[in-house]
Amino acid sequence: MKISAPLLLLILPALVTAQEFSMDNYLFRWSVKRVGNTEYRVMKNEELSYINVYRTNGLVSVAARMPGPDAVLVGEALARTQEVFDAQQGSSGNVAESVDAGNFRVTFRTSPFVGFTVIIQENSNTSTNAVTLSREEAIGMQPELLRANEYLEFMESKLNF
Repeated sequence: MKISAPLLLLILPALVTAQEFSMDNYLFRWSVKRVGNTEYRVMKNEELSYINVYRTNGLVSVAARMPGPDAVLVGEALARTQEVFDAQQGSSGNVAESVDAGNFRVTFRTSPFVGFTVIIQENSNTSTNAVTLSREEAIGMQPELLRANEYLEFMESKLNF
């Protein structure tokens, strides 16, 4: 009995300390890649894991938050960025081409005032889940979006609680 009492005194504080913490409200963010003002993030909260294409100019931040399968479809659509850019060059007015990508739409747009942009937007009239990228940012994010499911599986395996 004398041996177990000191052992119990060593173990009991560790058990009490471990029980003080709970992970019931969290958001993990893994920043995978940055191109220009855009960041490719893999995110996990207590309910789900998702891909976040986040863009900031210092004052305003916007993001497109999407599940893995939609992110892969967006990546497939972005594979056409350079091709569409080349086709739209020389236009004097506004030109746009849209591609459906799961629950998202990718729009390649050229305007005389802004130039070439790529808009990733959720297919919903009420959603603000959208981000506008430059050509370089779209091309830089494209390979990562194709691997979205791999990134999500990796994060889930590391944060399996």
